[in-house]
Amino acid sequence: MAATLGGMMRAPIMSVMFAFELTHDANALLPLLTASAVAYGFTVLTMPRSILTEKIARRGYHIYSEYGIDPLERHNVRR
Repeated sequence: MAATLGGMMRAPIMSVMFAFELTHDANALLPLLTASAVAYGFTVLTMPRSILTEKIARRGYHIYSEYGIDPLERHNVRR
């Protein structure tokens, strides 16, 4: 469950924390981290966008960098 969630939403650490909160099993942390990292790597290589931005891209609005906000983009520089 954590690997699928971490891969498709591209949030592996969040998925490991979510699974750990459900189980409270410290022995499962290393397998959870490994499986989530492998799933994340696989989806990055096979999918151009995450599942969260795929519907937006299908409507014609292409997001080139996911969740990245350039703070200097808001300010206009005049000479």
